[in-house]
Amino acid sequence: MFPLGKKEGLVRTSLALVLAVGVVAVASGCSSISTPAACAPTVKSGSASALVEATGAIAQAPTVKFPSPLYTDGLEATTLVKGKGIVLTKNAPAQIQASIYNGKTGKLLGATSMDAAGAISLVSGSASPLAKALECQTVGSRIASVVTAKEMYGDQIPATEPALAPSDALVIVTDIQQGFLAKANGGLAQLQPGFPSVVTAPDGTPGVTFLAEDAPTTLKVETVRQGSGDAIRKSDAVLVHYTQLPWPEKGTTASSVLTTTWTDKAPVAWTMEPFTPAAASADGTAAGTATGVISGLETALVGKKIGSQLIVVIPPGDDSYPESSLPTGVTNTTTLVYVVDVLGINR
Repeated sequence: MFPLGKKEGLVRTSLALVLAVGVVAVASGCSSISTPAACAPTVKSGSASALVEATGAIAQAPTVKFPSPLYTDGLEATTLVKGKGIVLTKNAPAQIQASIYNGKTGKLLGATSMDAAGAISLVSGSASPLAKALECQTVGSRIASVVTAKEMYGDQIPATEPALAPSDALVIVTDIQQGFLAKANGGLAQLQPGFPSVVTAPDGTPGVTFLAEDAPTTLKVETVRQGSGDAIRKSDAVLVHYTQLPWPEKGTTASSVLTTTWTDKAPVAWTMEPFTPAAASADGTAAGTATGVISGLETALVGKKIGSQLIVVIPPGDDSYPESSLPTGVTNTTTLVYVVDVLGINR
C-alpha cells in the first residue's frame, strides 16, 4: 500500500489546522505518466494572493513574504511557480507540502515537515478550499492561496494566538509534490465478442453490461482503454480505482456492485505481490490488514500501462480468494468481475 500522507492536518507544536478533505493513499516518487488535456485553474488569482511571495526550492520550507494585515472576501489562488508535471484534473489524487499563515499578523501557524512522511494527501477539486485551489494546477507548482478563516473552517475555527476571527485571512503556500491520474485516459480498445462491456460516466465511474452468457471457467483479461504510461512490474505498488461485482446468475444480465472506490472518489493502492490474508486474532476475527492481491489481479495487471482500464473476470479457484478469506458478498462459487483504472505507480 502507498504510504499515507498526514491526514487532513497541518501541525506545528500542538496546533492542528485542517486543510483538506478527500484524503487518499498516495505516495512520493511515482513514475512518469501521460499528461491529461490542459485545463484552466478553477480558482482565480486575486488582489490578495498576488501580493504573496514565496522563495526557495519546491517541497522545502519556503521564505514567505506578504504585507500584513492582508484581507480577502473569498478564496483566491496565484501560481507562484508553474511545475512541469501532469495536470491535476478534477478528482486527481495528489500529495502536497504546505505552510499556513495568519494574514493579519503574518505569523506562521503551521507547516508540514517538508518530507515524504509529512506530506498531505488530498483529491483535487474536492470540498476544501485548498483542494479547490489545486484543480487544474500542474505537479511541481507552488501556489499561494488566500482564504477567510470562515471559508476554511466553517464553525470549527481552531484556537490560535491571537484568536482568528471568521473574516480574518489565511495565507497558504502549497507545493504540489506528486500527482496521479483521476481516471484511465488511454484510447479505447476493441473487446472480444461475448465479453462484458464497460461504459464510463464523465467522472470515470464505470457501468458494466453483461450478456446472458455462462461465466468463464478460466481467468479472462481485456483492455478497455490502452494507456501509454510506464508498465507495471511485479512488486510495484499501483494506485487504482476499481469496481468489483459478481458475474450474474445463469440466464440473467443483472449484477450488483460489491465494492467500488468510485463512490467517494478515493482510489486505493495494490501491491503486485501474492495475497496474504489478515491475521486472525484470538477471538477468530481479522486482525491487521491483508496485503498483496489475489493471483488473478496480479496476473492481469503486471505488464499493463498507466492510463489503462481493464476488465478482469476471475472464476473461483486458485486465481481468486482462498475460502478462508472470502470478502463480504463473495462465496466459493462466485465468479468475480473487476473494472480497474490504473492511475499511477510508486517506484
